[in-house]
Amino acid sequence: MEEGGKVPDEGRGGAWDADAPAAANPTPRRPPPERPAASSPRAAPGATGTGSGPAAPPGPLAGAGGGIPVIPDRPVPSARLLAHLQRRHGLAWAGDPVDLGGSSSLNLRLRERRGDVVVRVHRAWVAPARLTAVQAVRAALRAAGLPVPEPVPARDGAPWTAVGEQLVEVERYLPGEAMNSWPRLLTGLRRLGRVHGVLAGLPAGPAARAAPAANQLDADEALPLARRAAAVIRRWARSADERAAAAATEALAEHLETARRPVNGRLPRQLVHGDFWDTNVLFDADAVVAILDLDFMAERERIDDIALILCYTNSGRTLPRGTRPDERRRRLRALVDAYDRGLSARLTAVERAALPLALARVALSYTRHLLQRGTEAEQRAVLTAWAGDLDWSLAIVRDLGRWQDAFA
Repeated sequence: MEEGGKVPDEGRGGAWDADAPAAANPTPRRPPPERPAASSPRAAPGATGTGSGPAAPPGPLAGAGGGIPVIPDRPVPSARLLAHLQRRHGLAWAGDPVDLGGSSSLNLRLRERRGDVVVRVHRAWVAPARLTAVQAVRAALRAAGLPVPEPVPARDGAPWTAVGEQLVEVERYLPGEAMNSWPRLLTGLRRLGRVHGVLAGLPAGPAARAAPAANQLDADEALPLARRAAAVIRRWARSADERAAAAATEALAEHLETARRPVNGRLPRQLVHGDFWDTNVLFDADAVVAILDLDFMAERERIDDIALILCYTNSGRTLPRGTRPDERRRRLRALVDAYDRGLSARLTAVERAALPLALARVALSYTRHLLQRGTEAEQRAVLTAWAGDLDWSLAIVRDLGRWQDAFA
C-alpha cells in the first residue's frame, strides 16, 4: 500500500450503511501509520526476542517535516523471510502466503499443517521493548477473557525473532467478518468499553505508552503541527481550494486550542487500543470473536479511541451522505452510549463535553502525514485525501454547544 493520505488498507473493508446495498458503500479511507515515537535504543540486527534486536530507525526527514522521522518501508514477502520462517519458527505450509493487508505491518496468512497462522513482520521502527510490551498487553487481555489471538513461539521458545531490522512474530489465525454494519458497531463499542476497563488497570512502561505510529494527534500537538503544515501548503499552493485548506487547518487547530482550555488536565488518560475499527474487530454473526492489531496502542485520553471510531463513521459511508446533522449527532451519540455501557468506570460529564473536540481533532492528523513527505506531489496527495474532513470538523467546533448537548 502506498503510504500517504487517507487510503484504504489492502484487503480491508469499511463500515457500511446498514440500510444501503453493498455496492453503494465503498470502503472509507483510513490513515496509514505516522511517526515514530522516541523509543529505546536498539541493539545489533539479526537477534531474537531475548532483549536484542534490529538497528536504529531512519533519521529525521530533511524536508518539510523537520524533526519528524521518515516512515520506514512496509515489509514485503521475500525468499529470505520465508526461509527464516521455516528455519527459526519451524513452519511448513501449503500454497502461497496470503497478504492480509494492513498499513502498519506485513500480515501473512499461512495454511500451516498444524492450523492456519498469521505472520506479522513489523516495520523497522518497532523496537524489541515495544513488541515485548504489546505482547504483554495481549496476554493480559486474553487472561481477562477477551478474544485475542494466541502467540506461536519460535522453535527455541522466543516470542519473536528478527529478519534484519524487522521483528517477526507468529500468532494463530482467527477467522471472522469485519465490523461492517451498524449493529456490529454498537456491539463493538460495548466491547471496546470492556477492553478499556482491562487496559486501565495495567502497569504501562515507556515502551507501552508511546507507539511508533498513531492515527491521532495529542491535543497539545495539534496547533504547532497545523501551523507548520499550513506554511508548507502555502509554499506550493496553486489553487484557491489549497489555500483555503491551509486556512481551515489553522482555524480548526486554533478553535480547538481555545475550546479545550476548560477541560485541560481533567480527562482520564490510560492505555488505549489506537485502531479499533474495521477488520481489527472480527465477528461471527453478532459476536466479537477477535480483537486484533495493537500496533497503535498508546497512553492517551481514553476518549481519543472512541473519537477515532466516530470520525471514521462520520466521514465514510456508514451514515448516508444526505443524513441531516441532527440525525448524525443522534446516531453518533448511540455509539458513545454503547461504549459507555461497556465501561466499568463510566464516562464523566467532562469527557462527554470534550468528545466533540476529540472528534474534530482527528482530521488534523493529516498534518503529520504531510510533514513526513519530502516532495510537493506527495504532500499535495495527502492534502487532497483529507481536505474534505476539515470542513465538517470545523462545523463541529463552530456549533460546539449543540454537539456537546447531543453527547451529554
